[in-house]
Amino acid sequence: FKMNVYSMGAEHGRHTIVGLAGQASYAFPVETTELNELLGKENTLVYPDRAGYGFSGDSLKPRTVEQIVEDYRTGLKNAGFEAPYVLMAHSIADFYALYWEMQYPDEVEAIVILDGSIPPKSELWQTYTVEEEFPSEDAGRTAMRRLVLRTWLGMNRLFPDRNYDGGATQGAATFSDEQLRLSKLCNNRFWTAAFASEILLEKQEVTHMGEILHPTDTPKLYFSTLYTCEADVRASLERMKADHEAEGK
Repeated sequence: FKMNVYSMGAEHGRHTIVGLAGQASYAFPVETTELNELLGKENTLVYPDRAGYGFSGDSLKPRTVEQIVEDYRTGLKNAGFEAPYVLMAHSIADFYALYWEMQYPDEVEAIVILDGSIPPKSELWQTYTVEEEFPSEDAGRTAMRRLVLRTWLGMNRLFPDRNYDGGATQGAATFSDEQLRLSKLCNNRFWTAAFASEILLEKQEVTHMGEILHPTDTPKLYFSTLYTCEADVRASLERMKADHEAEGK
């Protein structure tokens, strides 16, 4: 597939920071606009869209952690960005960053994790929410497999998700018109074959990561934005309200 690699900031910065999107964060470099303005003063920022994300092509290859990391490495090299990198991973992408560092330690200068996923301690770490549409986990997985074919044929663009609730784009209140347009373009293709594969293989891959992860000397910084007090909850609700108002909802 063709990988879109977006870069900004200093041309030959002190560090090459590579942004790895979390699950379903299709417009990651737009969502991190304010952060990019700060980091880009001294660093080179690079955002490779993995298969099925942003403006990259889709792929029918199983989305294992190993495959995703190899795709990232190939895309960065083809785009002319050489290691070592500072990997800035959001959510489940922290597993991609940690696997990358374990397999290719010379390519990773440091890892910054934004609200990362935590390695599971038991088989009970993940359950599918049983809703009226999916009476069981197996039924949910069967529906996901149908989505692989549906999205590969481009049907999702013709017939958008009927369950979409009309919620606002996260961060819309801080976006320019162009950024909002880009975000909507990315999110119009919500269900891709690659993303469906990520979901289907998530339990297998995260469990595998929990088994092979081990401490290393590579510097790591973890940022958590989980709510810790009433003020955090109120601030979050105010941001959500502003996003809805920005889109006239």
